[in-house]
Amino acid sequence: MTEVYLARYGFHPQRQVPVAPSENEKAISVADFAVPEKRLAIYVDGAAFHVGERLRRDKWIREKLRKGNPPWTVVELRAKDLKKTDEWLTRIM
Repeated sequence: MTEVYLARYGFHPQRQVPVAPSENEKAISVADFAVPEKRLAIYVDGAAFHVGERLRRDKWIREKLRKGNPPWTVVELRAKDLKKTDEWLTRIM
């Protein structure tokens, strides 16, 4: 469903992509969507799931990706942000 929605905007990311900080490292996370050749990782977070230890873990992972070699652009969205696709997609493209 989300891929079809994003495709309306000409945006075709891959779904459920393992991501690593550097090209020669093991994956430390699975991005909800990604464009690996552009080192763009998109996470869609539900507020109830990302609290406490999970929130700290996610922040650590995403910061590590941002500081990777080469760095990833990490986009963090809430489910409600998907209704504002024009806004966030314009920012990242």
